[in-house]
Amino acid sequence: MAVDETQLLARLLAGEQKAFKELVTTYQSAMRAVAYAIVGQRHVEEVVQDAYVALYARWSKIRDPQAAVGYLRQAVVNGSRSALRRRGTAQRAEPLLRVTDDSAPDPAPAVSARRDVLTALAGLPERQR
Repeated sequence: MAVDETQLLARLLAGEQKAFKELVTTYQSAMRAVAYAIVGQRHVEEVVQDAYVALYARWSKIRDPQAAVGYLRQAVVNGSRSALRRRGTAQRAEPLLRVTDDSAPDPAPAVSARRDVLTALAGLPERQR
């Protein structure tokens, strides 16, 4: 069943809760496609649901109901970008988290070298230090 977008948005503007559910079902696949194109399979549902929550929370501040779909699409794009940033940060941090005691460098040579430098500095006159 095709939905008249103008009529649906007018019902939303009037505060009809059922109309918001229709908006979700009408645009769900399109918003998933946008999120999938940006982030791939992971996080698609989370991104789209967060976009609907953001739209619902700001609905009273939207003056032009025609802008609701654009707002929704932009919320999906922004959420997808955030998911990519979080994924990139996690991937960069992963090697740091996998360091084991076996792979950690032995600090003894560095400590010994530092001790030798401090001893040599202590032997110098104050002006040369």
